[in-house]
Amino acid sequence: MLFGGAQIQFLKGSIYQETILWAGAIAAAFVYCAIRGLIAKRNFSTGLVAVMASLAGLGLLTRVSAGLALYVSTGLLVLTLAWPPTGPLRDRVPQFVRGLASKRTVVALAILLGFATLSGMVNYQRFADFRIYVAYMASPKDIDRQAAYGVFNTQRLWYGIVYYFFPIWTIIRPDGQFLFSKFEGRMLGSVEPPPASFLLSDPLLLVLGGVFLPRLARERLLDLRAAAALMTGLLIPVLLILMFEGMAFRYRMEFYPLLEFTAFLGFYAICVNPGRFSALSRGRLSLILIASAGFGIIYSHFALFLYKISPFTNRISAPDGWVDLYVVQLKLIFPSIAQRLHF
Repeated sequence: MLFGGAQIQFLKGSIYQETILWAGAIAAAFVYCAIRGLIAKRNFSTGLVAVMASLAGLGLLTRVSAGLALYVSTGLLVLTLAWPPTGPLRDRVPQFVRGLASKRTVVALAILLGFATLSGMVNYQRFADFRIYVAYMASPKDIDRQAAYGVFNTQRLWYGIVYYFFPIWTIIRPDGQFLFSKFEGRMLGSVEPPPASFLLSDPLLLVLGGVFLPRLARERLLDLRAAAALMTGLLIPVLLILMFEGMAFRYRMEFYPLLEFTAFLGFYAICVNPGRFSALSRGRLSLILIASAGFGIIYSHFALFLYKISPFTNRISAPDGWVDLYVVQLKLIFPSIAQRLHF
């Protein structure tokens, strides 16, 4: 994870990157606290929940989508911890009420409310009249599209999955247009390069999370209620980005808190009882994990290279193909090297 994935792919100097990298770092710290509570401590103390709530507040001040995920995760977590796991309903309700009045819940909610108030004050001053902001930032076409389809729309969900996982949108038709250019022009304000897929950049996270989480659930190796509460919150920015009016490489950062959280749980499921695997299974599993990690590291650096030479643009055009597009970009960025190579 240190040499691939989110730590490598987004290292392109820009103000856009700075914001989303800070949000990713805060979310990663939150995931660390969540794993610590679920596995290392087997308990979410008042202090740990207070730290998680503070990270959620910092996330909200940094990037709303990331902060929303941490807010919902923290809120669902304190509700889950307050609700007794066993016992008749008539006994659990009074215990739940007492749990809501506990120090842990009160401290967490106070911190969340404090940061939400601060964020509201800052953003009210910034966007006191949202119409002026829209008129300044958006073109008439953007305003018309948002009025017709909204900033978030479920009709974009399939395209978001294609963009982030199966980038067939990059196929260029005989007329020089991209495969889904008609849909892009109608529904999306931006589609930014480079082509990318989590299947290529992060196979290790997907293997760990996808293959071993079912085992975690079957054998109840930890507090599944708390894990489900945290995962529900972390899923929110993923859904928002899949339905957003713009598709961008850097928005992939929104997926990583959920991917890394599930991957850590999957890794724990492997390690907690390795004797259940035969020697042959352990050997195959090791080979798969090593190959996934190695491939992800290599591809992450390749994706970073493509990202560095990709234009920051709402619309890209590659009538002569992707190779020609990037050759032109290389000429613009490294003219002396391109001249020596006779590009």
